[in-house]
Amino acid sequence: MKTATITEAKNQLSALIDQVRHGETVVITDRGRPVARLVSALTGAAAPEEPAMSIVRAFESAFNRQDVAGLLACFHEDASYHDNFFGPHAGRGRLQAMFERMFREGRDYAWTMDSVVESPARAAAEWTFSYVVTDAIPRSAGRKINFRGMSLFELRDGKIQAYREYFDTGVALLQLGFAPEALAKVLARRL
Repeated sequence: MKTATITEAKNQLSALIDQVRHGETVVITDRGRPVARLVSALTGAAAPEEPAMSIVRAFESAFNRQDVAGLLACFHEDASYHDNFFGPHAGRGRLQAMFERMFREGRDYAWTMDSVVESPARAAAEWTFSYVVTDAIPRSAGRKINFRGMSLFELRDGKIQAYREYFDTGVALLQLGFAPEALAKVLARRL
């Protein structure tokens, strides 16, 4: 077994991967302590079958590419989507309009599913979300918005049937520039 420091691994990654391809295991260390291990993904001469991408990861990937068609492919025709900003939407046409509006009103999206738990019937994800508001929303244009939240996905036949999210709307609205009085009015409607 070979060891390499983080710096060595960074500077010699191609050579280390070549060694791993030939059966070597490489332990990456930080200040002498093991922190990671490079091992071959090959079993015999053939690569193992890759697991199908989770629908939550496919959703995350399509959203971050701002790929509306890719997003819609994650949902059933009659799916529902409850968004804390844009409200409830149902059916492919309404979901398409909602995603197009999101991408018109924001840019530089980064939606990272930090933790995903998934079964064939449902999934839950804890996430970090950020974007920059475009000129389509003049009062907030140029503001960087960042918050954490959680989503629940109801699944059917490997696709999303229903989506809903939970996050502190007040945190997001303050970053959008809402005055505390206006924020209180918006949040009072939810009681």
